[in-house]
Amino acid sequence: MWILLVLLYGILKGVREVIKKEALQRNTVMEVLIVYTALPSVVG
Repeated sequence: MWILLVLLYGILKGVREVIKKEALQRNTVMEVLIVYTALPSVVG
């Protein structure tokens, strides 16, 4: 069971990094930092 959770964590973290790199290419660093800071507090 824990192996599946670790694999899921790794996949989600990899997807997050790809999305962050794409966001940094289209937006300024400050915009990306604000969204990445605010998003977890809205979702969680």
